[in-house]
Amino acid sequence: MPLVSLSSFCRQHSLPKTSVHTYLTKTLKFNVSQGLSIQAQEAAIAKFSNRASAPSGETQVSLGQIPGNSALPALEGTVSLDQFRSAPLANGIANPGDFIEKMTQFLDQIEQGFDLAELAQESELSEARQQKQAGLKRLNAFRLRAAQYSLKTDLLSQLQGVETGELQGLAAELAAMSTPPPQAQAGEG
Repeated sequence: MPLVSLSSFCRQHSLPKTSVHTYLTKTLKFNVSQGLSIQAQEAAIAKFSNRASAPSGETQVSLGQIPGNSALPALEGTVSLDQFRSAPLANGIANPGDFIEKMTQFLDQIEQGFDLAELAQESELSEARQQKQAGLKRLNAFRLRAAQYSLKTDLLSQLQGVETGELQGLAAELAAMSTPPPQAQAGEG
């Protein structure tokens, strides 16, 4: 039997599509993306079909080429399946489809909360990364400026030393010019 779509299967058997999908994929781990296999269809019917059809009308069997047909007794009425069970059925849940649908909605809301929390955390992480990058950029600019300052002040200090030395030379020269001449020695003159 070829695969049957979940929608047509549920429509054909009057079954709740969401409940059947959840039961087959989550509980029994069937892959129904390409349709329902025979095993999946049987499992869904066994789980969700609460209808047992009783045969109606008269059943006749043809014996083929043998002269005369025999009519079998009519098989009509209600048949209790309890007579075929070796153990009583376990208690079920009233409206399991509704329960699974509400459970699915509840879990969907929790997962939406997960998504929102993840987005908030990712946003905080992104902000921290941006701030770190801005801090590193500023620190690197400072390091460059500090290196420039060190080089410039070293150069200025050297230039200042040269200029100061030359200024001291001028001062010494001027001081030599303003020294009084040596006094004439006694007896000269």
